[in-house]
Amino acid sequence: MANPVLKLTDNALTHIRDLMAQSDQPVLGLRVSIVSAGCSGHKYQFDYAVEGDIEATDTLVEQDGVKVYIEQMSLVYLLGSVMDFKTEQFKSGFTFENPNVSSACGCGESVNFTRDDLADQRG
Repeated sequence: MANPVLKLTDNALTHIRDLMAQSDQPVLGLRVSIVSAGCSGHKYQFDYAVEGDIEATDTLVEQDGVKVYIEQMSLVYLLGSVMDFKTEQFKSGFTFENPNVSSACGCGESVNFTRDDLADQRG
């Protein structure tokens, strides 16, 4: 069996369900994308997935009834990742165990991807 595009931990599943329950609008799930930002070049972005905002090119990952939509251009950066939700003393949030990340900034808010390294070598 092939590896899933994105695997969700129990903590991630629970937090996504909690987020959906707290929304003031009908929510289909969570939408994950990679955007340019931060000192390492990219960061993970999260939005509610609502009717009308889902693109036909989004990839749907469904696990235990939770739906996560991945924006088309971000898919290659998330392949094989494990998404978790961690609560620490001073911060909490989604985390990724991502085999495509080549480096991260010191604060952990932004990442650089192996795919970017390859593009830099060709350029």
